Amino acid sequence: MAAVDYSYVSAKVLERAILLSKVNCARLHIVHVVRTKLPLQSRQTIAMDPSYRDVLLKDAATLFEVAGKKASEAGIEYTTMRLEGDPADEIIKYASENGIELIVVGSKEKPSTYAPLGSVSSKVATEAHCSVLIER
Repeated sequence: MAAVDYSYVSAKVLERAILLSKVNCARLHIVHVVRTKLPLQSRQTIAMDPSYRDVLLKDAATLFEVAGKKASEAGIEYTTMRLEGDPADEIIKYASENGIELIVVGSKEKPSTYAPLGSVSSKVATEAHCSVLIER
């Protein structure tokens, strides 16, 4: 499973997941989460302007179009899934519910901090039921 967003490292996540899917003859799940929960406030939903939500959903569709094209070019069968909520929670839940064996997720580069992982990759790595590969 590739957890993707609009970041540079996300392109590397997709490349790595495609390679692993190809080597293992596995179907690739490409997942994107539209954040509708505030970080560290898993019960609090963001009050989002409907027009802004529409933009996010349109961007997600474009992201899936590009990711799907790359997977198809590599000869990989794939599924795309747009989720809404807290990214880490939704990635973990989707992986658990769909029998995912490996999650490939990106890490934010934070050269000036002591925390080598972002909050999403850190939570996924510690709470997922399956193996997690963190692409940098």
